[in-house]
Amino acid sequence: MPWGIVNVTDPSSRSVLFEGKDSPRGFRETGGLRFAVAAFEPAGGSEIRARRGKSLDVLPRPGPGGTVTDLPIYAWKRWEAPAYHSFPKRSFFILKEALGELPDEPKGR
Repeated sequence: MPWGIVNVTDPSSRSVLFEGKDSPRGFRETGGLRFAVAAFEPAGGSEIRARRGKSLDVLPRPGPGGTVTDLPIYAWKRWEAPAYHSFPKRSFFILKEALGELPDEPKGR
């Protein structure tokens, strides 16, 4: 899932979209994210609501009264420099061979 779908603006610092008097730039750091998922059978039409007002399934499972509580927090390590490695693509060797076959000087006319 792309970070932008869950409003994470900078995953390296755990920054998320947020507007408030304490966050004039439109983002702030978060301790992590909590997720709950619900599946619905659409009622039809342009409204987003469940048919008969009920969900088909919810994860984690709801407790008494149908509420979902104590969601675990998903947090990740912050980083300053991304880990990476470089490698030549297959086309590098094809191009290298093709350029090696070119003459050093243009042929006369």
